[in-house]
Amino acid sequence: MSSRWQLAALAFLAAGQAASSGIVAGATDAADVAMQQQQQQQQQQQQQQQQQQQQQQPQQESEQQQHRGVIRNYGFITRFSVSEAEARAAVRRLHADFGIVDFQFYDAFYSYSQPFPGTNKSWVSKPSVCFTSSPRVVHSSIISAYTDEIRKLPGGQGRSWLYVQAMAADEPAELLESIDSYEPYRMQDGSQVVWTKDKRCLFAYQLAPAWADRMVKLWAPAAASLGFDGIHWDQLGRVSDDAAQNAKLASGIGTFLERSGRELRRAWGLKQTFNFVDGFGWHPSLYQVVGAGGSVVEFPYWECWSDATEWIFWSLFNFSSQGEGHRHALGHAAFARYPDPSCCGNPAGALADDLMWARWMRAASACGSYLVLGDGDSRLVREYFPGSARLSDFERAAMMTASRSSSALCAQPVLASKYQNPFLAADSLDQRGSVADSETAANTTNTQSNTLLFSFCFFFFVFVVF
Repeated sequence: MSSRWQLAALAFLAAGQAASSGIVAGATDAADVAMQQQQQQQQQQQQQQQQQQQQQQPQQESEQQQHRGVIRNYGFITRFSVSEAEARAAVRRLHADFGIVDFQFYDAFYSYSQPFPGTNKSWVSKPSVCFTSSPRVVHSSIISAYTDEIRKLPGGQGRSWLYVQAMAADEPAELLESIDSYEPYRMQDGSQVVWTKDKRCLFAYQLAPAWADRMVKLWAPAAASLGFDGIHWDQLGRVSDDAAQNAKLASGIGTFLERSGRELRRAWGLKQTFNFVDGFGWHPSLYQVVGAGGSVVEFPYWECWSDATEWIFWSLFNFSSQGEGHRHALGHAAFARYPDPSCCGNPAGALADDLMWARWMRAASACGSYLVLGDGDSRLVREYFPGSARLSDFERAAMMTASRSSSALCAQPVLASKYQNPFLAADSLDQRGSVADSETAANTTNTQSNTLLFSFCFFFFVFVVF
C-alpha cells in the first residue's frame, strides 16, 4: 500500500512539475512575445515622434521668433519721409517685439477724392494741412518699401492696410449730386456735414452701394499699385444732430461694406475692414469667425470713446474661450482707445502708461488686438496718429513681455479628453490594440492547456490510489 502511495505521490509531483514548467514556459513565451512586440511598438513610436519633432521644430522656432501665436496685433505707420532702410527696420521691429502683423497706413493719401496726385512720386497729405500746423510729406517709394517688407514677414502673415475716410470727398454735394445719386450726410437744418466747418476740408456723404462703387473705383487701383493687402475704411460716426440722418447712416454701413467688399475681392483681390466708432453701424452678419465662410470685413475694428462701449466690445469679441476642439481661438478683433488722460472718456487722474498697459493686457486675454503701437518706437496719444509719443524703455519691455505671454496663451491647444490621446496617431492606436489582442490570445491558450494538464494529473492520482 505504501508503495502505491509512493508511486502516486511521485506521479503527482512529476505531473505537478510538468504542469508548473508548462505554465512558466507558456507565460514566459507569451511575455517574450509581448515584450518584443512592445519594444517594436516603442521603437516605432519613438521614430514617429522624432520625425514629428523634426517637422515641427522649424515651425516652433519660427513662431517663437515671431512672438505672435494666433494674435494678429495691429499697428500703425505714419512716417512716409524716412529712408527705405528706416522704414523696413520699423516693420521688423514692430513684428519682432510686439507680434504686429497688420499695419494701418494712416493719412498716406493726397486728398479725399484723389489718392495720389497723378504721376507725382511725392505729395503733401491734405489732412496734415487742414488739421495741423505741420504739413506731412509722403513718398510713394517709402510706402512701397513698407508694404514690401510687410509681405516678407515670417510665415507670410503680414498685411498692410490703406487708411481711407469712407464718408469723405473734396467736393460738396452740389458738385457730386449731378454726377450720380450720391446722398450727402446732413445736419438737421439741411446743410451738409463738413469737417471742419471753418476749414471745410472734407464733405460727408451717406454710405450706400452707389457710394461704395465710387470709393472702390477711386481707391482700389491706388492701393493695389503700392502693394497694399486691403483698405481700412474710417467713418465720422454719428456727428449729425439729425437722428433720422444718423439712423440712415447706420443702416447704410452694411450695404456699403457688402458692395465694396465684393468689388474689392472680385476686381482687385483686396480685403477690407471698417471702423465701427463706438459700435456705430456694427452687425454680427458682417464678420464670420474662422472656418465659417467668408466675411464682409476681415476683422471687426472698434474705436471706443467710453468705458461703456469698450465693455460692449469685449462682451462681443472675447475669443479666448471659443477655441474648444481647436489649437487656437476662432476669431479676431481689434480696437482703439487713446490713452491721453485728458480725453476719450478716460478716468480723471489716470496715467497714460497705466491705461495703455491695462488695455493691452485686456486685449491679449481676449485673444484680440489693441491698436496703440506703431512707427517702430511710438505709441498713440490721441486720435491723430502722427502726434504719437516715443515709447520709454520700460513701456517697451512691459509690452514685449505681454505680447509673448498672451500669444502663448491663445495658441495653447485645448486639453484632450480622457478618451483620446491626441499625441498618438491612429495607426499607433491600432498597433497598441493588436499587441493587446495577441497578449490576450496567448494567455487564453496557455490557460486552456494548463487546465487540461491539471485535469489529467488529478484523474491519474485517483486511479493510482484507488
